[in-house]
Amino acid sequence: MVSNGRAVWAQNGITKTNGDGAYRFAGLPAGVYALLTKPALESEPAATAVAAGAKVVRGGYPSLFYPEAREFSGATRIRLAAGQQAEANLLLTLEPFYTVTATAILPNGRPLGSEGSGAQDSHTLAVVLDTAGNAQTYLAQMDARTHTLQTSLPDGIYTLLAATPSDVAVTASRESFSGKTLRMPQVLDGTVTFSVEGHAVTNLQIPLIPVTGWPIHLRAMHTAAQAGTNAGKELQNLVTVTLTQAGESTMNQSGGDFIANEAGTDLLEIPSSHRGSFWLSVQLNDRSLCVDSFSAGGVNLAREPLNGSLGASPPPMELTLRDDCARLVLTLPPMLAAFLPGDEPFYTVYVVPDFDTTADIPPMTVHPSSGATLTVAGLTPGSYHVYIFDRPVRLEYRNPAVVAALPTPGQQVTLSPGATANLMLEIPGQ
Repeated sequence: MVSNGRAVWAQNGITKTNGDGAYRFAGLPAGVYALLTKPALESEPAATAVAAGAKVVRGGYPSLFYPEAREFSGATRIRLAAGQQAEANLLLTLEPFYTVTATAILPNGRPLGSEGSGAQDSHTLAVVLDTAGNAQTYLAQMDARTHTLQTSLPDGIYTLLAATPSDVAVTASRESFSGKTLRMPQVLDGTVTFSVEGHAVTNLQIPLIPVTGWPIHLRAMHTAAQAGTNAGKELQNLVTVTLTQAGESTMNQSGGDFIANEAGTDLLEIPSSHRGSFWLSVQLNDRSLCVDSFSAGGVNLAREPLNGSLGASPPPMELTLRDDCARLVLTLPPMLAAFLPGDEPFYTVYVVPDFDTTADIPPMTVHPSSGATLTVAGLTPGSYHVYIFDRPVRLEYRNPAVVAALPTPGQQVTLSPGATANLMLEIPGQ
């Protein structure tokens, strides 16, 4: 799918095979697909816990990417055009699954769930990761009786992630916009990497350490002409920062975006549970403000994704806004005003910045009956290209190769600070 001008992976659907092993996905939109089977034990449910130290072996079918890869990087891409059909046959092999057990150790040295440990295991999240750090579909669970994390896996190299909330008070509270003290929840997490080689793996230990959210500091630059326009406004109420998974992500995730939370005056925070690589985009509900820059430790987040690896957080982020924003008035040609009933044309319009920015400018639909003009406010001053299509288009406009391959070069327009520019749209085929 395309999110904020970038192609990203997102789960489209899940189906089950029939008694003959046949499956079918119908009604798919045109695009590029990868296919994954979820693991299945031959006879035992995946949620069955075993006794502590038990070395149980079960038969099962490992997770497989079409046609025969164990990780997403090896999956064959299936390209589907509108109306096209494809066939993807899978050969699943029955393999032994071995029990893996681990104990999560809290910072006080006590096992998670033990009496006096300061944390409960009932809310513990356990995830199996591959060698690239992507979450797998293998089920991991906490056994409340033995206070151990358990999973069943075929041969391979894995990482087991454990995360749990702690009842320990957070040392640094923040003041909310209402003046009340926000008690930010503390999360403990940790990982252990291991290999399964023909036998059960027991007595693993996962040291848990406190992790905090990723702060985003907000700042507004006021121009002399606009000074005081936004005075007293709390920026955390005006800004929405969205995270979209970057790169190759696993297919067991929904592909949904994440939203940064309000964490205090002029402060947002990304929950520490969201680890990985993300593209950030910014939406503003006050069109007198626009994006100037978004960086993390000197890295321009419009050019590079934000990386929060296991055990490490990214540098503090700073999102700078400005109030000398520009406006663009788009006008349809007068000749389009005349159309037959039921035959009204409509167009998809993209306003694409020629510079790197995290500002999100969604595509717009324009048609004559909605008015001859369309005003786009809250734009960062600079150079833009405007692209218009006579049909719905999912444009990967942040990919230079995709933009260069468009049949028309688009219309270039330069927006000056605090000014309004006008552009007559050039309609395709007219």
